[in-house]
Amino acid sequence: METVNVKVPKEFEKKVRAYLRELEKRQEILKQTAGIMKTEKSAKELKVELYEEIYG
Repeated sequence: METVNVKVPKEFEKKVRAYLRELEKRQEILKQTAGIMKTEKSAKELKVELYEEIYG
């Protein structure tokens, strides 16, 4: 993993840090769940199915 230095205005600091924490959580979840679900459908097809199931 590479390190990136970014200058952010002070008023956005909390939002940026929260966003980065959220990305780290998602990355960890993806690592833990990699390979659990076996399907021939693409991720896009699965998202469409979930959307249809939730929102009718």
